[in-house]
Amino acid sequence: MLPEDYCIDYMHLLLLALLKLAKYDFAGDSEVVLSKEGHIFHRSICHQVERIPVKHRTTLPNCETATKNGYVPCRLCKSEHLSDSREKVVLVLGR
Repeated sequence: MLPEDYCIDYMHLLLLALLKLAKYDFAGDSEVVLSKEGHIFHRSICHQVERIPVKHRTTLPNCETATKNGYVPCRLCKSEHLSDSREKVVLVLGR
């Protein structure tokens, strides 16, 4: 690309592409995926979701709904869920 080809539009596209490649969770507290046969739930971006057969997958709107229904987060999602809640507490306390 030539110097005159650089513009803010290309920068936005590049930033969005990098976030997508990094599997950034744009929705924040998005729906969770769980197996109809188990008691563990995963965030929709968790790579462990691929291991659940499609016919056994179901979704719930968020982590809180899943825990109220007796499901527990997978070990990878649990660490992310805890770090998210810690950030929320810090933000509230930092006011």
